[in-house]
Amino acid sequence: MKTYQLLYFIFIIIFFGSCGKSDKNVQPTPIDVSAQWVVDPSGLPISGPLDGQWQAKVFTAQEQDLFTSLDTANLTGTMKPDSVFDKPNTYNYTYPNPFYQGYGPHLGFRFTNGFAGQMIYKCVIVDSLMNARFKAAARIQATFNPLDPSHVSTTNLALLPNLPVGRFRIYFTLSSQSNEHFYKSWGNVQVLQ
Repeated sequence: MKTYQLLYFIFIIIFFGSCGKSDKNVQPTPIDVSAQWVVDPSGLPISGPLDGQWQAKVFTAQEQDLFTSLDTANLTGTMKPDSVFDKPNTYNYTYPNPFYQGYGPHLGFRFTNGFAGQMIYKCVIVDSLMNARFKAAARIQATFNPLDPSHVSTTNLALLPNLPVGRFRIYFTLSSQSNEHFYKSWGNVQVLQ
């Protein structure tokens, strides 16, 4: 009987001792930001490791949590295209990469033929320890040019992050009123002095 009481008290001590502990001590999983695609200023890839960067992703809970503060963006009037192209020759990478401090990169998207509508672009740039270094949300407009031989809708935006020299990862999503974060991706970038 005394053995059961002793085990019961040990269990109670362990249980209550762990109740007050915070998750603040949980460290994020480091990420590898060393693999870089090299893209010239006109948007043409020079080299890329073909490792899945800049393609549609499923985010982990930790990655999705990066966007919590940006999820207050107004989605009124936004639309989801039938598709976001992200196969060879239509990757949604930043250019140039690497880029110089004070001269942020551009990011272009290609959508379903004929799509013309607005959506919300959200991005979070993190360091290798998943610390957010830059966050932004912007309403973007896709346009369709029937004279363009590619016959796709496009949009292009410029980022102006205030980052130190180093290597980082851009996590980004596209959202619409009917489907928040319908497209998710990430890619590594490098900032030069």
